[in-house]
Amino acid sequence: MTPELLKHAIVHALAEFPKESAGVVVEVEGEARYWPCRNVAKHPEKDVDWGAEDLFAAEDAGRLLGHVHSHPQEDSSHSPADCAASELTQLPSWVVTPKGDWRRYDPRSRDLLQRRFVFGVD
Repeated sequence: MTPELLKHAIVHALAEFPKESAGVVVEVEGEARYWPCRNVAKHPEKDVDWGAEDLFAAEDAGRLLGHVHSHPQEDSSHSPADCAASELTQLPSWVVTPKGDWRRYDPRSRDLLQRRFVFGVD
């Protein structure tokens, strides 16, 4: 994510405060864009759920590169649910805060140092 896209994601997080913001990064005509989405979660102050309409519109515009959401009352660490969602889509995700903190999680490049390896097992 470029600094410009990150700025858009943080501005969106500020605009949605105290709710969690939801967005995606989409490649449109060879250029990455931050695409704000509506958070349609039942409890948007503590959960995020990207609206299907907004996701479909983003995918119609271009190739989905990753998901972005905010943690308005917390730090930018990914929760276990955030990581599981990223694992499911196999796309990177970013968590931003209204204070401007951010972190990236990419399931395709997980840290292998603490992973237990067993011969013959994936």
